[in-house]
Parts: sequence; structure tokens; C-alpha cells
Amino acid sequence: MQYKFFVSVILITICGYHSNAQSLSINTDGSIAHNSAMLDVKSTDKGVLIPRMTTAQRTAIASPATGLQVYDSDLNLLFYYNGSTWSSVATGSNYWTSSGGNIYNNTGTNVGIGSTTPGDKLEVNGNIRFSGAGTLLAAPSTSGSAYSLTVKAGDPYVPVGGSGGSVNILATNNMPSGGSGYGNLGPSGNVNITSGSGYNTAGGNINITAGQTSCWALTGNSHSDVNIQGGANLVAADASSITVQGGGTVGVGCPTANANGGNLVLKSGIGTGTGTQGNIQLLNGNVGIGTAAPSSKLEVCGNTRIIGTLNVSSTVTSSSGITCPSDIRYKKNITAIENPMQKLMLVNGVSYYWKTNEFPGMNFNDKLQTGFIAQDLEMVFPEMVFTDNAGYKSVDYSRLTPILVETIKEQQKEIKELSDRLAEVEKLVKRH
Repeated sequence: MQYKFFVSVILITICGYHSNAQSLSINTDGSIAHNSAMLDVKSTDKGVLIPRMTTAQRTAIASPATGLQVYDSDLNLLFYYNGSTWSSVATGSNYWTSSGGNIYNNTGTNVGIGSTTPGDKLEVNGNIRFSGAGTLLAAPSTSGSAYSLTVKAGDPYVPVGGSGGSVNILATNNMPSGGSGYGNLGPSGNVNITSGSGYNTAGGNINITAGQTSCWALTGNSHSDVNIQGGANLVAADASSITVQGGGTVGVGCPTANANGGNLVLKSGIGTGTGTQGNIQLLNGNVGIGTAAPSSKLEVCGNTRIIGTLNVSSTVTSSSGITCPSDIRYKKNITAIENPMQKLMLVNGVSYYWKTNEFPGMNFNDKLQTGFIAQDLEMVFPEMVFTDNAGYKSVDYSRLTPILVETIKEQQKEIKELSDRLAEVEKLVKRH
């Protein structure tokens, strides 16, 4: 027993043991422990070895004390127990590296925030808050082409199925929901979508496309839509407007004079096989072209050119004139109209009323009408009758004008011939 005590004294003396009140120091220079340290170990060529064990051994420690530290030899990491779980003290050589004021991960591993099993480079389980104005960039830090940035909601788990996720872009309100009595409030936030400008190429496009409906879609899920709707005004009498405008030509760094503005194109979907092309529908309100205050379903302030057929089921009123292309430079195979009077005699004019109840969508009026039966006219003048996709026929009455002109000319020729013959007869009568 005396031998063991003697050896212990010798070892403590060799190690440089120094005790100062409640502190203990181990060193080789004889310095005392720092007042804030219970144990102060100092060396310039040696370190401290804490217990080393495997992951299984570490996790098998029964009721570890908060602050307990071990070295995991499987993961080559220092671990400490935080009172509820083991946490690693990651070193720069394993996960994070600092350079100046930057910290980065250069191991190719995934980083999880709120997730212990991240499936991507960065997986965040929860909200992300930017405490100041900032930009989410997909671009190289020095030089080279920019990258694409995709914001995509998750797909459902395929073997089980379920709904796909949504992508919601929301600007903030200027007051809490249901708030009132606030003064000097600024406007609510905007949602701005702007494509990139081109300096030596064309600028980028903005494409908004609804998702395709697959061949496996359930009955009733026929198509997807793109909906753009202005916000309601709960105070004033007018709601917000939706403005779609083609771009102007303004050179980036090189203003261009006398340049054309961009076009505004409205195009419906194209059907496949025997399917028909979709329609462009303006379902309510008045449409104004060249006017901000249209008083009719369609009001055009300016000239209107129609290349094709204009089908009207009511009345067309013009304060100036309605014209059709007639320049000789447009025409070929020009021939005279033959037997106009004879053909016109085969046509019967009729009076009639529209079937307003049977065809409410045609907006027929209830007044007495005068005209022709299209099927009868088509047998004599087929070029004046047109048939729509549903088989209903319409008549271009303006095309009767040249027929009437030639008929009058033919009648005038006959009248002149009869007048000349009558004059000859009168001369013979006077002689006798």
C-alpha cells in the first residue's frame, strides 16, 4: 500500500500537478490553473485523449450525462450528449470549411435543416425566411453561362398515388388579415415575373403552360386551365383590370428610332385527328377596339378589315361605308355576267319572321323581314350562299348588286329597242 502511494506521488510530480483552491492544472511550466477552469491542461506537443468507441458502443451508453463527450471511431467525429440525443462536433475536414467570411460544404453530402435524412443538396423541412431584401440566383459566382432555376412542387409517391403539390407565389398584404384602423399604410406587395433582357440576342420569353392531362385521367377530368383573374375591390365600385400589352422596341444601350411595337396574339388550342380547334370566348361585357368605353358588344373606332365571311344575324349599321376588295389587280379570269335577267327571274323574294324561340343564341329580332330563301337562291347563284360547320346557310346580299346592274342594263337595252320600233311605227302611221 505504501508502494502504490509512493508511485502515485512520483507520477503527479513528473506530470507537473498544481492545485490552486478548487482548480487543478497539469502542465510542464509550473503555471497555476486559470480561475475559470476546474481543470487546466497545458502542453505544446501533446493533446488530450477522450474515450474512443464505436457507434454501437456510444449509443449503448446507459443514461448518458448532459455534456458527456466521446470520440466515435466509426464516423471519426467527436460527439457530445445534449440532454436528449447525441450531436456531432463536425470538423472542417469532414463537413464544413471556412474561408474568410464564408462557410461551405465540400464533401458532396446533402444538408438537412429540420430533416435527418436529406434527399437533395439542401432539404428544408419548414419555412424559410429572408430577413431582408434578397435574390435567389442560379448563376456562376465569377464568369460563364447562367444556370436554370426550377421551382417545382413534389410529385406524389408513385406506388401509392395521391395529389401533386402546388407552387404558390404570394406577395404580402399591407396589414394583417382582418385588421382595421391602421393609418399611413403603403401598398400591398406585387408579384413580378420578368424574363431576361438580351444584349446581343433576343430577350427571354415568359411561358405559362397548364399541365397535360394524361390518357389515364379519370372521367370528368378532361383538361387543365390557365386562369388569370383580377382582384375584387371591396370598397370602391370598380374592380381591378387585367392588362396584356405587347412589348415596345427599346434598345438596351442603343435606343432604336421608328421601330415597331410587339404583337398581342390570342390563339386557341389546335385539335388532333378529327377534333376541332378551340374557340376564343369573350363571355360578358363589351369589347372596345380603339375606345376605352365601348357602348356595344363590339365597338370599333377606326377602320375594320375582314378577310373572309362576316355572318350577321341582325343589322349592320355604318356611318361611313362597308367595302370589299375589288381592285382589278386582285382578280383573274374576268368574264361578263351572262343572262342576268333570265337568272334573276328564277329567284323569288319572300317576307318572313325569324324563329326567335327556337334559336335564342342568334339574337333574332321579332320584326318582319324581307329576303330570299338561301336554299332556293343557291340553285341559281351558288356563289352568294355560304354554309357553316353546322350546315346552316347564309346569303351575301351585296353580291346581288352586279346582277341587278346587268339586269337593268339588259332591260334598258330592250326598252330602247322597243322605243325605236315604236318610233318607226309612229312614222308609218303619220304617212298614211
